Amino acid sequence: MTTRVLICDELPVVRDGLAGALTREPDIDVVATTGDGTDALALARQHTPDVLITDIPLARRSGLEVAAEVTGPAWPAPHPEVLVFTTQADDATVMKALEAGAYGYLLKDTPSEEVIRAVRALVAGEAATSGRVTRRLIDWLYWRNAQPVAAAQQGLQSLTPREREILLLVAAGLPDADIAAKLTLQEATVRSHIYHLREKLTLRDPAQLVVFAYQSGFTVPTVPDAWSPPGRAPGPPRRPR
Repeated sequence: MTTRVLICDELPVVRDGLAGALTREPDIDVVATTGDGTDALALARQHTPDVLITDIPLARRSGLEVAAEVTGPAWPAPHPEVLVFTTQADDATVMKALEAGAYGYLLKDTPSEEVIRAVRALVAGEAATSGRVTRRLIDWLYWRNAQPVAAAQQGLQSLTPREREILLLVAAGLPDADIAAKLTLQEATVRSHIYHLREKLTLRDPAQLVVFAYQSGFTVPTVPDAWSPPGRAPGPPRRPR
């Protein structure tokens, strides 16, 4: 099955670069590109893409406005998955993108193979974020909701030492390739371990693994200054028991 992609970015060089990388994949078809938010909505109606990749600054309407509209209740089904592809990694912008309906958020220094992987992940119903964005997002979620869940703690008992090691690195936001290098493993072996972790813990995708790591108390994030509770200093990350 071919995944249809619409690319929205003000810079032609970015549009062309993304389109070139994606169209080399036999299962991905770039149906249109634009640098204009209003045109993006018209093209989305015309081509019904599976994934809409957008930067935030666009002519006439922003990428966040486009995301909110194509994922909103008034948009005819099927709704495209939205992948924000931007240079902006500040906390407020990430949260606004998620609130607008984006399930993907990558920074523009992301290698093209990770962008391709993200497109496929979104179509498969998974979330896709850059490691740095994932870590900041989980930091925020942890301190907003932050009591370890007993059921999640019980799930830790079923993990092998290697699975615990990999879970710790996934929670730190490392991509598969970096985990493989750090543990001197093949990348395919890391992906297999992550798959078995998800199966064992009945979690849908790698993003849920990260949430699990914090909910269970397996690891504790370093809290950004803007989110630190008054009078409370963050403790050191916990290591596997």
